[in-house]
Amino acid sequence: MNLRQLKYFVTLAETLSFTKTAQVFYISQTAVTQQIKSLESQLGVPLFRRTKRKVELTSAGAVFLPEAREILEKTQKAIVKTKLAYTGSSDTLRIGVVQGYEHSDMPEALHRFRAQNPNISISIFRSDASDLYCALQEIRLDVAFNSRIAPGNLEDFNISSHTLATYPLMVFLHPSHPLVRKKECSLSDLNHEPLIFPDLRNDPSGYNKSLLDYFVQTGFVPTIVQESSNYEAILLMVAASLGIAILPSYAHVLAHNLGNITAIPLTGEISSLDIVIAWHNQNHNPTIQKFLSAV
Repeated sequence: MNLRQLKYFVTLAETLSFTKTAQVFYISQTAVTQQIKSLESQLGVPLFRRTKRKVELTSAGAVFLPEAREILEKTQKAIVKTKLAYTGSSDTLRIGVVQGYEHSDMPEALHRFRAQNPNISISIFRSDASDLYCALQEIRLDVAFNSRIAPGNLEDFNISSHTLATYPLMVFLHPSHPLVRKKECSLSDLNHEPLIFPDLRNDPSGYNKSLLDYFVQTGFVPTIVQESSNYEAILLMVAASLGIAILPSYAHVLAHNLGNITAIPLTGEISSLDIVIAWHNQNHNPTIQKFLSAV
């Protein structure tokens, strides 16, 4: 069975005329007849009932007709997508954004890219760092704006990255906390303080482990009272005076909207966080390189 036979079959089923079908494809009526017989032989069932007066579909032919149409339609779509992928003129880009970073200058970068590439459809997904790296690895995302506090082992996951920006880390706490009187905080200032910490269970970016390691290097294990990778949830707990959090400075917009939160710069060896744009090396979506060039 080949696509040409399917085209002949669908046209014959629609016209119920060997003569008209032959005219559509500029071939002889005999050639149409031979191709239909060959198709019926391969399927092992008659597709048409033929008499001197008329041609009609058999019950098997009626079942096969929508299937044949679907095969031809999917084939055409595959051809179009393949050609577009080669030219890069139109495609879809699936973008992941780490929670909180949507309040940075990232939307403006997306706006510029969209203006330069109006034929590229953009889908945006928002999640925590771990989920985004997993989605890249499984090629459910094409690129991701994600956090990275240390080199980590992204290469082990076949993920490449490029640093877009570096943000200072801030200590977020309730305005009634005694530390608000300080102009800046070090990790040692947070000894015995109740901390709302990033989720330690899933950490492909190395962020959470690196943060914990720096605490240990300072000389103490932090007092972790809650774990969460959701910035809104973390800051809500801070506003309720349930603990202290260390977040990048771009989270200050969320904190300001919630109110009842003060932010103090963190000093020391670990005092900033990189935002990278990351992608999987085996993802061959041609729009990825266009996007990387634009941002």
